[in-house]
Parts: sequence; structure tokens; C-alpha cells
Amino acid sequence: MSGRDGVSRAPGTGLSGTTVALVLGLVLALSGVIVLTRQHGLPKQVVSNLRGTRWMVYEPQGLAVLADAVTGEAREAGVAHLARLERVAAAHPRPLCVISAGETTVTVTGHGKGGRNQEFALAFAEALASAVGWSVAAASIGTDGIDGPTDAAGAIVDRATVDRARSAGLHPRTYLDQNNSYEFFDRLGDLIKTGPTNTNVGDLQVVLIA
Repeated sequence: MSGRDGVSRAPGTGLSGTTVALVLGLVLALSGVIVLTRQHGLPKQVVSNLRGTRWMVYEPQGLAVLADAVTGEAREAGVAHLARLERVAAAHPRPLCVISAGETTVTVTGHGKGGRNQEFALAFAEALASAVGWSVAAASIGTDGIDGPTDAAGAIVDRATVDRARSAGLHPRTYLDQNNSYEFFDRLGDLIKTGPTNTNVGDLQVVLIA
């Protein structure tokens, strides 16, 4: 018989008798973040759905978990993520911590250096700069500790990121167009470097809203 890889095998060979065990996945990674953010006991869980954004809120700790994976083009996903956060934050008191997970992609058209988490964070920061009345800090990281061909796991941004960048002569849109998010965050000192974690269950986003 022929497998999906096109290799011919005799019946009864291949993976016969093999045991496969999933020891870690994205759900467990999210669960780990939830455990780290809880302070006392098991919080109450409230499931919400508003204009296509689904999330679970753990009360009274002020923790929300987005039910849908963060996917798509990184720079577009960063902007869309802010819109989702606005819906969640409008429905719950602050401070609020919102966590999510998934994997985006980057269509490389420039000649810079970066990864999907860094590009996501840069697009998020650019959109956040024009949002009204938001006090936000956000991080996007790869669970393997490696974001693209870089030594960073991701980056952290807040409402002041774009203003700090412009004061330093850095223009976010230029760095996005060049796919050069690594240099942007490196010059600001906002890269997250964990080193390799020797596991990979996708990317995590953690956002604090005050």
C-alpha cells in the first residue's frame, strides 16, 4: 500500500504497534498562563459572545481568555486583535488581563529581520497609538522562545511605544513595510528574549488593560 508520503509499504507495517502520546499542547499552554494569573482558588467562569468575538472571563480576578485562535497575516491580525480587545474590555470592568493564542504568518516583501510575533506586536502598537483612552501593555511571544530567524521570542508594547519610537527617529510603518520589526524593538529595548524552551505549542498573547 502507499502512504500519504508516497512511500510503498507492506500491509501491517509503518506505524502499526506505535503509541502516540500528546504531552503538551496549546490548551495546556493557555492553562499554564491562567494558573499564573490566578491569585486565590478557582474563579467563576463566564462565557460571552459579542459580534463574533468569543471569550471566557474568570471572575473576580479580571482574566479573559479569547476562545478563537489568533491567525492570519501578522500585521493584519495585530490590528484585528485590538478591535477584539475593545469589545471584551467594554463588557467588563478594568483592570483586565486578556490572553489568547494561535499562530500568524508573515508575507515577506522587505529586506529586514523579524518574526511573526514581533510583526504582530508592531502592528498592534501602531493601531494602539491612535486608540482613544486606552492604557494597555501587550506582549506576543513564541512558546519555543524563537520568533522567526531571530534570538527573540517576541516583543512587548504599550501606549507609549510609538511615541518613544518617533522620538528616537523610528517610524513604525517604515519598519513594518521592510519586515524589520526586530531592529525596531531592539533599538527600543522591547524585545523579549527567553532563549529556546525546547517545546513549541504555538504563540501566546498577553494584554493588560487598565
